[in-house]
Formats: sequence, C-alpha cells, structure tokens
Amino acid sequence: LLKSSKSRAPKKTLRKISSTFSSAIRSTSTDNANSSYSRNNKSTNNITVKHALQNATQQLMDHGIIEPDFSALHLLAYANKVHFSEVMATPHRVMDGPDLELFRDLVRRRLEHEPIQYIIGEWDFMDFTIKCRAPTLCPRPETEELVEHVIHQIQNDQQEHNPINILDVGCGTGAIGIALARVFPQAKVTAIDIAPEAVALSNENARLLQLSDARYTAKLRSAADFTTAASTAATTAMKFDYVVSNPPYIPSNDMETLTPDVRDYEDFGALCGGDDGLNVVRDIVAMLPQWAGKSKCTCWMEVDVSHPTMIRDWIGSGGNDGSEGVKFVEFRQDLFGRDRFVRLEVL
Repeated sequence: LLKSSKSRAPKKTLRKISSTFSSAIRSTSTDNANSSYSRNNKSTNNITVKHALQNATQQLMDHGIIEPDFSALHLLAYANKVHFSEVMATPHRVMDGPDLELFRDLVRRRLEHEPIQYIIGEWDFMDFTIKCRAPTLCPRPETEELVEHVIHQIQNDQQEHNPINILDVGCGTGAIGIALARVFPQAKVTAIDIAPEAVALSNENARLLQLSDARYTAKLRSAADFTTAASTAATTAMKFDYVVSNPPYIPSNDMETLTPDVRDYEDFGALCGGDDGLNVVRDIVAMLPQWAGKSKCTCWMEVDVSHPTMIRDWIGSGGNDGSEGVKFVEFRQDLFGRDRFVRLEVL
C-alpha cells in the first residue's frame, strides 16, 4: 500500500490522482511505450513521461510487483525531484537523459521486489516525511490508524494540554512516537526497540523533525527488560500514561506467505511474533502494571487479525497467566474491515 514520498494529499485527493494517473497510462498504447523506452534501448530522445511510466508499469506488473502503477509514479517523481502529484501534469514532456537513466535504475531495483521506501529512502507518515532504511520496518497505513486511535484517546481523556508520558514499544523508524510528540507538544515520548538500526533511525528522524532529547528519545531495550525504576537515588522512576505498540505479531507459520517485498527485505525480528504471534504482546501485557503511573494507563496495540479475540479471552479469563492487573477494553477494525487494534487498561 503505497503513499507519496513527499507531503501527502488527503485520501480523496490520492484516489483522484491514482484514478487520473491510471487512466492516463492506459490511454497510451503499449507498443508506443515499448518503442520509446526499454532496457535495451539506450536512446534518450523523445521519451515522454507518459511513455516511460506506462512501460515501467507494464514491466513491474509482469514481475508481479504490488501496485505497479504507483511504484512507477513514485519512482519517476523521485528521479525528477518533484512531488508525485506533479508527474502527470506534463505527460508529454520529453525526459532528460540523466533523469531517465536514474528512473531506469530505480525500476530495476523495484523489479527485484525491493521496497519502494528503501529505494527512495523516505516515506510519508501522517503529515510528515521520515527516512527509511533497510532492514527497519517500513511504515504502513494501518499504523497511521493506530496513531489516530491514540490521539483520540488522549483527547477523550482530556489530557491533550497536560504533561503526559508515552511509551512506544518496538519503535522501528520512530513514526508512531514522533507523530504523537508532534500532535501533543507537552508529551514526552520514550521509545524502545531491540534493533540498533531502528534505535539509531528513530533518533535521527526525531532530530530531523526538530524534536529534542527532552521530547523524544529511543533506547535499545526489549519490552521484557525495560524497567521504569529509578536508575540512581537521585533519579525518579518514570511512569507512563499511554503505551502504544506495533509489535512483531505475524505467527511463524505465516511468514512464508508474506510477499517478497516484506519477507526478503524487512527485519524478520520486527515481523515474526513467534508460534502464535503473541510473544512480544505477552511481554507488554506483563510489564504494563510496572510501566503504569498512579492514574489510569491505557495501551493501544496493532496486532494480527487472529489476535483480538485471543487477547480478550486470555486477559478476560482472570487466571494467573501474566495478565494480572490488566483489563481488556475493546478491539477495533482497520479500514479494510479486519480486526486489527486492541485497547487495554491497567486496573
């Protein structure tokens, strides 16, 4: 599910752009495109934007690339250093030689199923752009929905103008915590991840977006070993008002069903959650009472579609199973109608 490499338009605008783009591409004959642009044709004369896009789209489609038209569109926008919505504004423009050669190189990488986020090195999340690097997990639309649930939760709790502490478990690129810090200027976000590459990238993205260490900091910790206890007699234990996480949640047996874009490039440890996909989720639930402050602590997680009812039944059983002190509140569906998000509270 692809989005722009620059500031993103509203969803309705995106759909309109996508429809216009697809129609424009279909209006040009494949024969013309193949005669104007091919791997074997080194000429850069009279190759228009429309022809280059159609041929690239056809190549990507033939190789089973997901959303080939949007891949071609974003790659051409990157090669031409323009916003993706501007590409089809001049469909008959003849491409410059260096831009065309760069575009060809980018398309060849995409033909190998390399994620477009890694190829262009950045991606939109909410209303900002973050850097992306392999093997850190690429931001996805569902995770934007997760952030929106947390934002609404904080607003419904009437905490939007109060100092709050937020913990992001499994921060990856830092997208979740950074988004929340940008929406709530009074918030202090602590992020943790077990991958050094993710911690470094999260902190880099936060600084690029003008968030100081006092507002956002990522640490190399796992959910199981992250303690909020005071480190010295002179420090105070940090407690969290909100915990948010997009943890590894794909069951082991489902890993081979993932597309090559994901399976062959993104961090296995950020994807696989063990036999049932709940390994890290269990750690989070077990640690929630320790992370919680004196007032209510709310936790939102993005999980596998099989998990919401499993988590509800597990926590609701009330047994001595590592969920003591935690209440299951609700689960919600994503925009595709799949059970995707759970909300928990510390009692």
